[in-house]
Amino acid sequence: MDTRALLTRLWRSYIKSYWAYILLAIFFMLLYALTTAALAKLMEPVIDDVFKNEDVGMLKWVSIWVMATFLIKGIGSFGERVTMNYIGQSVIAGLHQDVFNHIMQADLATFQQHPSGSLVSKCTYQITMIKNMVATSLTSIGKDSFTILGLTGVMFYQNLTLSLIAFVILPLAILPLSRIGKKMRKVSTKTQDRTGDITAFMTQAFQGIRIIKAYNQAPYIQEKNKTLVQTLRQLALKSGKIRAITSPVMETLGGGAIVIVISYGGMQVIQGHSTAGAFFSFITALLLLYEPLKRLANLHTNLQEGLAATQDIFKTLDHEAKVVSPKNAPMLPADKTEIRFDHVGFSYEATPVIHDISFTIPQGKAVAIVGPSGAGKSTLFNLLLRFYDPTQGKIQIGGQDIKACNIESLRELIGYVGQETTLFNTTIRENITFGDTTISEDRILQAAKAAHAHAFIEALPQGYDTPIGEQGLKLSGGQRQRIAIARAFLKDAPLLLLDEATSALDTKSEKAVQEALDKLIQNRTCLMIAHRLSTVQNADHIYVMKEGAIVEEGTHSALVTQGGTYAQLVALQELT
Repeated sequence: MDTRALLTRLWRSYIKSYWAYILLAIFFMLLYALTTAALAKLMEPVIDDVFKNEDVGMLKWVSIWVMATFLIKGIGSFGERVTMNYIGQSVIAGLHQDVFNHIMQADLATFQQHPSGSLVSKCTYQITMIKNMVATSLTSIGKDSFTILGLTGVMFYQNLTLSLIAFVILPLAILPLSRIGKKMRKVSTKTQDRTGDITAFMTQAFQGIRIIKAYNQAPYIQEKNKTLVQTLRQLALKSGKIRAITSPVMETLGGGAIVIVISYGGMQVIQGHSTAGAFFSFITALLLLYEPLKRLANLHTNLQEGLAATQDIFKTLDHEAKVVSPKNAPMLPADKTEIRFDHVGFSYEATPVIHDISFTIPQGKAVAIVGPSGAGKSTLFNLLLRFYDPTQGKIQIGGQDIKACNIESLRELIGYVGQETTLFNTTIRENITFGDTTISEDRILQAAKAAHAHAFIEALPQGYDTPIGEQGLKLSGGQRQRIAIARAFLKDAPLLLLDEATSALDTKSEKAVQEALDKLIQNRTCLMIAHRLSTVQNADHIYVMKEGAIVEEGTHSALVTQGGTYAQLVALQELT
């Protein structure tokens, strides 16, 4: 997307709605620009009337005019800054919310392809770059342009010839500054990518701090971080050099213009073709012109940094999820929960994961999927939850193809407990209710008791209001698992997916939670995955998977009798 298209989209989508504030900012910018030009013009009576003619009365009025001009200029500067900050912060808030919402609606594949740190970088660093571009660019384009116009007007009013000489030199800066801007955009894009890499790496390091310390790998992690930081440092140094070169270009051109103007203008004053006051007013305007011109020159460089971030943000917003609800999709009814896999196959990035899977879970029955790691068991859950769609075949619930139904209604039917317990850095109560503030205290307590979590929660310093840290770091693995199970109890969904739901529990806790799960499973359609075969003995039917295919099926006793893969797994676990 080219620069014009990026800016047009940014304007229409996020800036245009603040037109009233933009008009207010323009008013303050004009106030600032006109008073700056007025200060240059006031140099003429200061030199000619006060110093040359020694007019005391004019000294009084000039002093009043100068004081009033500075006061109005200050009001203009303050108003412009406050208004532009409001616009910039509003734009960043809108962008942040849109990007976050879009990422949250993305397919699971998006999160597997992009590290979490990279996604966080989009919502923080890159959006901040855009905010800086919006606030800085609009300010420079507005305030500095108006100031330049006002001062240019003073210069041409005072001396047409000197003005033409000064402005002949300035266009010479356009070509090198344009090339500098293009280089800056490339470096900025690389810098934003590397910033995302560092954010992702640090996130992983902090989350995996236990294993890092357990294996004494802190030096290795520190060295790897050093490499990433040094890469970013080199890009930052390159960016700094590119940015810094703008100033000497402007300094050289500006210095040359001023030398020529002083030499020529001084001769005009000496020869009597101009007054000293008019000349000093011109020189003042020229000197005051230098800073806004330099800011506008730097604007191209700053603009390219923001455009690089804008392009990446819009690329993220334009990425469409593949797993979505069809238009006007029907809702899945809660009273029909028979599950049918009909010749289902799935490949991830051209790699086959499961092959021609067909089975049925009658409504109200519990079915278990067992098999060695990597057999494809968890993929069945991912497909049933529509994290992915099958590459062949279909999955039905209550006789309806889940791809043709409303995706939210599908997930509303399902209570899920995964082998990777996900908890949030908040209180136990909020983790159990998971955002539903309407749930009564009694229901929370009942869910916790059913999951055998109430006792240890009550023993904590703040009970249910105890903060548990990131990913529940303050709790044991078994405690975290029971909070996740309590969450599933509270949802009370008619369809249950249990993926190694007791994997983090000791034998005593497992027995207690299994009893609770047995109660939860009653009169519900349940699909469970387990490596501990003791947890699936009472399932109505068991399917054994191996290398992405179902190789055996039957009840626990029937499969043990067959002496196949399931029997071997039982023997390995010494299960009788």
